[in-house]
Amino acid sequence: MPRPPDPDLPDRILAAADALWRESGDDGVTIRGVAARAKTTTPTVYAHFEDRAALMTALRDRAWARFIAEMEQSRSVEDGCARYIGFAERQPHDYELLYGRGWRDRAPDNARVVEIGGFEKLLVTAGVDRRRAHGTALAIIMLLHGTAMSRLANPVETSWWNDARRACLSACRTLIRDASV
Repeated sequence: MPRPPDPDLPDRILAAADALWRESGDDGVTIRGVAARAKTTTPTVYAHFEDRAALMTALRDRAWARFIAEMEQSRSVEDGCARYIGFAERQPHDYELLYGRGWRDRAPDNARVVEIGGFEKLLVTAGVDRRRAHGTALAIIMLLHGTAMSRLANPVETSWWNDARRACLSACRTLIRDASV
């Protein structure tokens, strides 16, 4: 009699891939490694995820949920900016998955439009002139992203990093203030 299918197997595979990703980043996620971690076989992983790209897309969804959970704790737009950088510091592999090299291959086609649109709405709610919200959102996101990627490229914390973080957040506050009505 054949064994009944394991309804938890897709989640177990994804959890295994997520654990490998969070430990080692891109190099740590191989189909063989995921299968071993999930205590299954490579063909079984392929039965649930067409290829590694499909698995990475599913991992991005998990990282996105963690990022959103962090951002939803923000008390203000300025606090959200600090949390954005903090997320990249504490979850560097997740940030890389969300916005690093190849992120467009893992993200839904409209991801950036939706994400920037949501940030624009937050800015307007915080008092930014609606006509200036898009440009302000882009400028702030580029500042935050550049700072986050710099941190990922230089993982050893130095006094320079603290100065860079403060300068970025100060520039974000200035952009918000200057665009407000």
